[in-house]
Amino acid sequence: MAKLPFTKDFAFEIVEDYLLYTMDIIWCVTNYDHLKRTKELLLGHRDGSLLDSVFTYAETGIWNGSSPDEAFPIFLDLFEMQMPDYLGYGNHDRREELAPLIDMMTTRFYIDPFEGISLWGYDLEDFQTTDFYDPENEYLLISRKSLALLEGKTEETIRAAMYKDGDLRLKPVRRDLYSPVDIKRWQIATGSFQPSLYLREVELEPEFSLTSFDSLRGWLRSYGEEQQTGKTVKIHEVKRILPGSAQAGFEEFMNCSDEATSWFDLEAAEAMAECLQVSPRWLAENVFRLFDSHSRKQQIESLPSNESFKARLEKQKAGDIADEVPATHENIECLLDACQWLQLHPLQRKATAKISGYLSESGTTLLHEFNLRKQYVWVPKNDGEHLPLSKRFYPSSDVGVDGRYGRNSGIKKFDTLAYADLYRIQIESCGDLRMVLEQLK
Repeated sequence: MAKLPFTKDFAFEIVEDYLLYTMDIIWCVTNYDHLKRTKELLLGHRDGSLLDSVFTYAETGIWNGSSPDEAFPIFLDLFEMQMPDYLGYGNHDRREELAPLIDMMTTRFYIDPFEGISLWGYDLEDFQTTDFYDPENEYLLISRKSLALLEGKTEETIRAAMYKDGDLRLKPVRRDLYSPVDIKRWQIATGSFQPSLYLREVELEPEFSLTSFDSLRGWLRSYGEEQQTGKTVKIHEVKRILPGSAQAGFEEFMNCSDEATSWFDLEAAEAMAECLQVSPRWLAENVFRLFDSHSRKQQIESLPSNESFKARLEKQKAGDIADEVPATHENIECLLDACQWLQLHPLQRKATAKISGYLSESGTTLLHEFNLRKQYVWVPKNDGEHLPLSKRFYPSSDVGVDGRYGRNSGIKKFDTLAYADLYRIQIESCGDLRMVLEQLK
């Protein structure tokens, strides 16, 4: 492991001394708040502060803390600040003593950078006119001195590597400047390579809610990659840490079975939380809420649908109508709608002012003719001729005589009755209709 020529306490001492002195003498200038914020980020609580993260990364390649994309520029800006001579700080400026820390940090980053993160917070345009910039590959070259510091070796040892054979050979691009890509290859061959590892701050309670089983499955499949906690959490790893009795149910659930919910309990929540690096309470609360919601939804779906419940109420309402109750349009419609083996005729595309059609399970058509005063039903001859009710026979032979249809014109669209022998039965009471229905049944 690379080792800096000073301790972490020494680095804290220099940075703190500089910031305190600077803030003390320029407290009235416009960038005072910026300096105050820089001090909080760099020093703060020593363990976990920005300076602590920089020091650890320089020596080990492990970054643990806030985003380096934000942290690197703040730290480097500290060493680019120029103090006016009249402030008299020149004799006290010890920042150059931390040059090895900056050198080791930037060298390590150039060899194995974090994807999508800029070290300086801006493009490399300012470096393109220097000897360190390689225009062909568009990256910065690393000096022999910087590489020797990172390797903990002498510059002569690094120089001698150009005379080695195969992968152990490290040849400079020009003079004492080396390609970071070539250095990484050489370090892997010599066993000195330390990859840059970004351990993101763990978000114990993600800022979203699991709203459906699909969202839970998707989150379980992808969350390991989103956390970037140093390793990718594969779904089989989540399954493996579950209690044996829960693994089969978990696999079934992940294969889109919404019925497999019994596998999740408090024991499973704690095991999964450790693997996924989230709060076990947050996980249990969200998953239990989701499963409970699904269970309640299933219970609700077991209740009668609006259509069937309406039919039940209509049947109850129809059952409350006594036989002797006079027949009205509303009463007749109620009794017909409540009849379980009758349905609205498919040819009854829209309501008419005079007639409604119904079709029985046996295929018999019944028509209800109504007006303000009297109620009638039309039925086939075979069903109507035995009913002891007031009725009139309409033979098929009368249809078209003298050019007239000879019956209610609304019957024409019901093909099974339009030209058949029919009875028109007057319904004077609800009991009369029940008698007709009993005959048709």
